[in-house]
Amino acid sequence: MKLISLFLTTLISITALAKQCETIRVGCANAWYPIAYILPADKEKAGGIAVETIRRAAQSLGISASFNCHIPWTRAMKYMDTGEIDMIAGHYLTEYRQKNWAVTTPLLADDIRAIYTDKNLDILTLEQLTSLTGVIPRGASYGREIDTFLKEGIARKKVAQVDKNMAVFRMLQRNRVDYGIISIKDAKEHIKQLGLKDSIYLSSSLGLNTIHVSFSKKSHCAVHLEKFNQLIKTYHQNGLIERFLKQAEQSYIVNE
Repeated sequence: MKLISLFLTTLISITALAKQCETIRVGCANAWYPIAYILPADKEKAGGIAVETIRRAAQSLGISASFNCHIPWTRAMKYMDTGEIDMIAGHYLTEYRQKNWAVTTPLLADDIRAIYTDKNLDILTLEQLTSLTGVIPRGASYGREIDTFLKEGIARKKVAQVDKNMAVFRMLQRNRVDYGIISIKDAKEHIKQLGLKDSIYLSSSLGLNTIHVSFSKKSHCAVHLEKFNQLIKTYHQNGLIERFLKQAEQSYIVNE
């Protein structure tokens, strides 16, 4: 009887928490192709693989989702810790996030590269950046090895931070830095749309990161973590993630 009573109490508690999650408040990057971004045709709407995954999963669970891609990325990280947002639409995995957030199964993997304008640099390894000046999006994290190099290691005093990926490209074009760090999909899309094929070069791969969506552990909506995991696996199997990528290819426009 005690076991039955405990099971019923747990079930009732989970159901009660789920009922409190009527709308998932989602924070997202404003220009991270193809993961999350503000749609150019409507500045109040969001698109991207992570956004569409959350939107579809929430719909399947009978929950609404609201997206705010206007929050500065560093503030969105803080809101995940305080519970002021319920989810973050797309992020790389770090030890801190894995410990403090309710992290989903991966959406996809992301190849991290250095981009640069001096072809003679021929960047093949992270160590080649040691004597160079760099720039990264503010609050960005690229995995332990790259983060340690950029933020804690010998290169830390030579790396600037900017608010948008576009600013990374502009600083390179104005010769204010030697390199920027960015994912290969995002880099190639910017290079294509900005017509920089012959002036911006890509390094060899500096690291491979998985991309996730996560719940704040302080959110009532976190009870849906396993359901989201199951749905994400289904979206991989039925090709929906790939369709979200194709959708991003058609809807993303690089903005200043």
